[in-house]
Amino acid sequence: MRRETSGKPQSLTLNKMTIEILTICGSLRSGSSNAKLIEAYSRCAPSGLTFTRLDTIGDLPIYNPDIDEDPLPSAVIEARSIVRSAELLIFSTPEYIHSLPAALKNLLEWLVGDPDFYGKKALILHANSSSQFALSELREVLSTMSAQILDQACVVVDLGSNKTTVDEILQNEDIKSSLVRSSEVMIQTFNKPNQSE
Repeated sequence: MRRETSGKPQSLTLNKMTIEILTICGSLRSGSSNAKLIEAYSRCAPSGLTFTRLDTIGDLPIYNPDIDEDPLPSAVIEARSIVRSAELLIFSTPEYIHSLPAALKNLLEWLVGDPDFYGKKALILHANSSSQFALSELREVLSTMSAQILDQACVVVDLGSNKTTVDEILQNEDIKSSLVRSSEVMIQTFNKPNQSE
């Protein structure tokens, strides 16, 4: 688990001190373009956002209802606790065989039994516009789990290759603008309940 706080100038005023964001990459691959897209998002986000990366999804046991009871496996307890403490989940995932990667689907299967997941805010960063099966499936699964998907903050871009660096992503003005706009919409969502105060 890696934790960092955005240090960019704040373009919007938060009605709270910070937003705790958990990022979840569906790829276990070193140098994943999805992980780089998440990193780019965190680097161009305004201050007041704290990013934590859930990097243990590959450590979870394969979901089995027979062990989805107390005492839960320690890796499951840890993952649920980390997800529970986040105010927003950011997902980015590749597509494998027209579906979600097994590790990500396995995580979601472990999370669906946690009542605290209900209503969890989530947004999706998608690195390949031609890979629509995984995107549609992730939306369907999160909706079924009663997550609150921030549709207006979701982003679909084309990175093209895992060789693309974070710096190269941020040098693309169209992609960077999309990521900045996403963070602005997301902040407005968190401010919205307090607008009358």
